[in-house]
Amino acid sequence: MKTLRFVRFSESYVWLARNRIHIIAALSVIVIASGALLWHHRYAQSVSVSGNPWEQQAQAKEKQRYAQVFRVKRVLFQDVMQGLIGSVKGSSIELKSSQEETLMKYHFKSGDFVGKGRVIAELNHIRSRAKYRQAKINFKRTRALYDVGGASKIEVQEVKETLAIAKKDYDDTFIVAPKDGYLGDCLVLEGELVNRQVPIAYFVSNEDDLFIETSVTERRVKEIQVNQRALVKVDAFPNLKIEGKIMSLSPEVTTTSRMAVIRISISNEYRTHLRPGLSAVCQVITHHNQSIIIPKTALIQGDAKVYIVSENKSLHLRDVSLGYASREYVEIKLGLEENDVIIKQSNGTGLQAGSLIKYGQVDEYQEKEKKML
Repeated sequence: MKTLRFVRFSESYVWLARNRIHIIAALSVIVIASGALLWHHRYAQSVSVSGNPWEQQAQAKEKQRYAQVFRVKRVLFQDVMQGLIGSVKGSSIELKSSQEETLMKYHFKSGDFVGKGRVIAELNHIRSRAKYRQAKINFKRTRALYDVGGASKIEVQEVKETLAIAKKDYDDTFIVAPKDGYLGDCLVLEGELVNRQVPIAYFVSNEDDLFIETSVTERRVKEIQVNQRALVKVDAFPNLKIEGKIMSLSPEVTTTSRMAVIRISISNEYRTHLRPGLSAVCQVITHHNQSIIIPKTALIQGDAKVYIVSENKSLHLRDVSLGYASREYVEIKLGLEENDVIIKQSNGTGLQAGSLIKYGQVDEYQEKEKKML
């Protein structure tokens, strides 16, 4: 048994002796491979800590977000309030009567020229005419009696005053033009009863200035200022270009329509064409100035702050001073210069100061064509 074990050991020794070179080579390969794996693992850890410049650059590019940008320019910033419906007006005179009678007839219609002293309308004057006739008869009779001593001077004076009152009442049934001008709105219709407290119609003197009256919604009242330039087009004269200025803005807003009344002054040179009551369409130029402007969407959360893009395409926060604002754009008083590039859409994009961005086309202000009258 011992002899058999010895023989086997001798054979193993002989085999190891013959293959020692191969065994050493195999062990060397294993050691080298293990060392290489260990070095690679440690190198990878060191790269993850210290950072590989190429990998960092690739990661930075991956982190860049696409953004819309806007190039700042100084442009003619004009804002126009359009589509205001109004009419031609004048300094109106209220035409009234002291007689509560039925309105029988108009001799003119609204907008017609009426010469001074011409009868505009007639009331029912049957009763007043009868009283006037009777007053004239009484005056003649009393005056005849006075001449023969049958009436006193006081009695003559009394019937004379009665005659004057009767004549006035009769004259008041005729509505006449107080001066040259135009008939305005007629408030009482033919056949209706006239109330001495209510105007029958309005009259616009030819000697007074005409103006345009229109209105604006309460939401846009703050955009209107006295002396702003206005353009007017009258439907009856489509080729007539009328320029004017805001002369007044009502301090009150109507409770029903929530509108504020605007009056636009116009030159007397248009008097030969215009008549009170003619309908008109108006535009008000609410802003007209050379300014640096940006889209409202560029403001961060609506505040006076924007993201400006640097040369390396990183973002920096910039405070700005705001001026006039239209529906889409806002004027910048301070904080930006021409050719600055800013983020056009700042909200809801996840951008913040220090962010790196990439962009394609740089947008610029494109004035929308505003159809002028």
